[in-house]
Amino acid sequence: MPQVLDIEREIVRTHVPAQPAQLAQPAPKPVEERQSMEARDAANGAIGGMIIGGLFGGAVLSTMGWAGIPGLFEAILLVACGGLGGAMFGAIVGSTGIFAGKRS
Repeated sequence: MPQVLDIEREIVRTHVPAQPAQLAQPAPKPVEERQSMEARDAANGAIGGMIIGGLFGGAVLSTMGWAGIPGLFEAILLVACGGLGGAMFGAIVGSTGIFAGKRS
């Protein structure tokens, strides 16, 4: 599972505009480590929970079959709601439980 910090560094590297060479400014600082380990653990838990919730939504959708799905919007909504619920649950569990790092 990708770490949130690596994703943030990649976003900053690709989307921060380059400074012109004639301006004598120091290079931008790299993304700092998050101050709160709980916030990082909650974000990692939310990512993991969203994946699991989306898979759960897909499993429910496949169990219903074509006859039980009224349309494409409802199918997408079911998978998205599964992902959102999984993300919320993962953030709660991640900040305190299974995805949390060891605290000293």
